[in-house]
Amino acid sequence: MKNIFLYIVLFFSVTSLSAQVNNYEQLKLSLEKFNNKSLNEKIFVHTDKDAYLAGEIMWYKLYYIDGYFNKPLNVSNVAYVELLDQALEPVFRAKVSLDPKESNGSIHLPLHLGSGIYQLKVYTNYMKNFGEDLFFEKQIAIYNTFSSDTAVVADIQAGYAVNLYPEGGVLLAGIENNLAYQVVNEIGKGVANEVWLTRNAKDTIAHVKSNALGMQKLVFTPEKDQQYHLIVKLESGEQILQAVRGIEATGSNLRLTDKGNDLEIKVQNIGAANNFRARLVNLLITSNRLPVKELKGNFQNGEAVFVVSKNDLKDGINVISAINDFGQPLSERLFFKVPASKLELEVTTNQTVLDTRSLLKLDINTANGKDVNSSLSIYRIDSLFQVDESDIFQYLWLSGELKGVVENPGHYFNTSSKDIHQQIDLLMLVNGWRRFNWSDLAISDFKYVPEVVGQIVYGKLINSVSKQPIANKTISYSLPGKYYKIGTAMTDSLGDFSFILKDVYGVNDIYLQVLDMTDKNYEFIVSENFINEHESPFSRKFSYSTAGNLDMLEEYHVGNQTYNIYYADKIREYNVVKALDTIPFFQKPMYSYILDNYTRFNTMEEVLREFVLPVNVYTKNKELRIGIINTIYKEPHRENVLTMIDGLVIQNDTEVFALDPLLFEKVEVLSRAYVHGMGYYNGIVNFKSYNGDLGGYVLPEIVKVVNYEGLQKYRTFYHPVYQSKEAKESRLPDYRHTMYWNPSVEINAGTSKSIDIYTSDLKGKYVGIIQGLDKEGKAGSYKFYFEVK
Repeated sequence: MKNIFLYIVLFFSVTSLSAQVNNYEQLKLSLEKFNNKSLNEKIFVHTDKDAYLAGEIMWYKLYYIDGYFNKPLNVSNVAYVELLDQALEPVFRAKVSLDPKESNGSIHLPLHLGSGIYQLKVYTNYMKNFGEDLFFEKQIAIYNTFSSDTAVVADIQAGYAVNLYPEGGVLLAGIENNLAYQVVNEIGKGVANEVWLTRNAKDTIAHVKSNALGMQKLVFTPEKDQQYHLIVKLESGEQILQAVRGIEATGSNLRLTDKGNDLEIKVQNIGAANNFRARLVNLLITSNRLPVKELKGNFQNGEAVFVVSKNDLKDGINVISAINDFGQPLSERLFFKVPASKLELEVTTNQTVLDTRSLLKLDINTANGKDVNSSLSIYRIDSLFQVDESDIFQYLWLSGELKGVVENPGHYFNTSSKDIHQQIDLLMLVNGWRRFNWSDLAISDFKYVPEVVGQIVYGKLINSVSKQPIANKTISYSLPGKYYKIGTAMTDSLGDFSFILKDVYGVNDIYLQVLDMTDKNYEFIVSENFINEHESPFSRKFSYSTAGNLDMLEEYHVGNQTYNIYYADKIREYNVVKALDTIPFFQKPMYSYILDNYTRFNTMEEVLREFVLPVNVYTKNKELRIGIINTIYKEPHRENVLTMIDGLVIQNDTEVFALDPLLFEKVEVLSRAYVHGMGYYNGIVNFKSYNGDLGGYVLPEIVKVVNYEGLQKYRTFYHPVYQSKEAKESRLPDYRHTMYWNPSVEINAGTSKSIDIYTSDLKGKYVGIIQGLDKEGKAGSYKFYFEVK
């Protein structure tokens, strides 16, 4: 048996911060400034379930939330969705709109995925400033029924970890300390145990039994020169000997005692300097980075004691920080106050037992929600596909605020449990790592900005021969077509550039070119904005076996195959909620010539000369060129005319005269001065082909084409309707495992939302799960059950 030792010290990373502040008041001011200039983003993801077959569709809904107040947020426009394998390599990536009407998507899980556990990660561009701790994470099980070996081959070594967590971050010699611990197995789940704390391998000084999740705390007074060990006995009878290290002769820690209505907070310090400011201590309590309570005191015989009323604390996680007068954080402790209220959702069904292909009527109500945005999933449950315990309320208030995995988070909201406060206290000690560190206050500039308008495309311009960056050049970018996108950007001293694409969906070709540059030896490197290398391993691993479930897997395999075959057309249907922006960037053209309304000429020169009146065709160096007449001031201009084909900038306008006019539908003209991006133009001429395919124009070498994936188009979940006798008696098989998915269920207090669903041919027990968030920040979920026979 392999013992794994992990000694976690909950302390502050203040190296970079110490240079910024030299007293407590400056620290508070830095926190205020940080909050004013920074976002506190959260994302919760509701998936239709948490286990799938390879080849099945995973459906998901994103809830984008203001972390300060848990209310819906409308700042970032794009979320990045990744599904990672055990090696942290992406097997799927997508960009999803965070518009409330579009913030959902799907993953058609590839058939080549091996059976195992995968990790779903979702984040915004701005979240990347703070590392992956802010990202939403969820573990997904996938069964590959196309493989002959359906059992999972786990790469996890058998063993146990004894994790130690000194309260306040450090064990101090000579005074009483609380030492929390948890014993977990090889898949990260807590294991019940019994522990004896010994000194010098002979004297037993403490003995405790853990809770069901393997957590407990020991109270003892360590001595600097003594050796301490934990003798851990598991329910299986196995024993583990674990050393206790890290006993310090100087330092600070923090101890919290629950006094019912109040909290007693004791800051302990050994070795404090004689300087008066060093003896002063400030107790700052924050919630979601916002100040909640502030107390001042000083050390008396190495202790400073504070009493705080629970009524003064905010619902959820309260961070209790001890900070000296120099502005140096000394110690920290978390306290969880169970929220007083939640969004009340309820779903009633017309029946609890139904036949196959029969009507299931749902009535969804909320007693206290306003403008509730919710999502609903219904699927079959059994030994392989169990009830997904994800809960938006628990995530926003508890598990989403802590690092690591919180097992059975719903337990900590059960205020009727007699020992709930002790269980919460253990969780705060064991999972007492929060997402925000004081060192974040030192961040003066954020590398990644919120994508407020649309996707920010980052790129670099380099010489294709020397691979050196090309600085200070104007770039034109185009997504040509019937409804095109166009703009300009400027490279900086490192050749880097960026531009924004709004409402661009699916895979696109971006046409890039450097303006006014004769050298063709350049290339563009464009980033997709995803994390290149994920820094953290799975927060928890677990394995599973299909032994004893082969018949059930075969049933699911057949059902998955029939759904993909018989409903293939429905699966491949994609939609975009937003209407496409059909207005050109220069708004309404001054002149628009529909060529079919005129005599069709065989050359573009004849077209322009005969009836496109504002265009002035002239000859320069024996080549035809395009000029324009400013129809407002009656002035002719031969230079600086922006010429485009379907929105693609044409730098050499002589190329236009080689086009076949019969392939073009329209010529649009703006016959006045116009400023676009970095350029000033005397007018604009845009040639529009019938199909938006550039009308046979051959790209010159200066135009580089880069493949870029925009926002994910979304599928509409298809579920057959068996309203008629013919439909019900249809021989077309229907083995939907996910019976229903709806990412946009809108309900209000005092109203009822009715939904009609028809059951499939798959018999068994089903669970329905609805997750919701209203405009006031109240979150909640509800589960209901029924059976199909």
